[in-house]
Amino acid sequence: MRIAVFLLLACPMVWGQTDRVERVLLVADLGSRALDVYSTRRSLSEGNHEMFLPGIVANHTVTMTAYSAGSVALDWWITRKLERHGHRRIARIITAIDLAQDAPWAVRNLFVHRETDKIALPSVPIPVPYAHAPPLGYRRGCDQKQGEIHAR
Repeated sequence: MRIAVFLLLACPMVWGQTDRVERVLLVADLGSRALDVYSTRRSLSEGNHEMFLPGIVANHTVTMTAYSAGSVALDWWITRKLERHGHRRIARIITAIDLAQDAPWAVRNLFVHRETDKIALPSVPIPVPYAHAPPLGYRRGCDQKQGEIHAR
């Protein structure tokens, strides 16, 4: 909880010269980053491993919080510069992209369990492309798969 409070202390910088939509996007980005810090720490304490960040960032709460706060601060600075030059739409797109790339991982970390290494939510069946094709390893003109030929 202290992590979220620490990240939310950065909120006054968001209220500066940005418009209302951009402020909402930045606060949502800040919230997703705070959730990412919390969910990553929780997932690592259950024995899971970080997939993208180096250990020096992921294994320490303070560095992970600083990394997330720095990411939001950089996003705020870039959007402020873009808005000053009249590129408000690009500024919103950049913040939305940052939010969209971080929020799903933050939510995913909440539902990953070490015992099964699977997400606890019901998974959506993934359609199999080329379902009508022969199985892998099958050679035409033979009644056996390649693996069975080499096993003899």
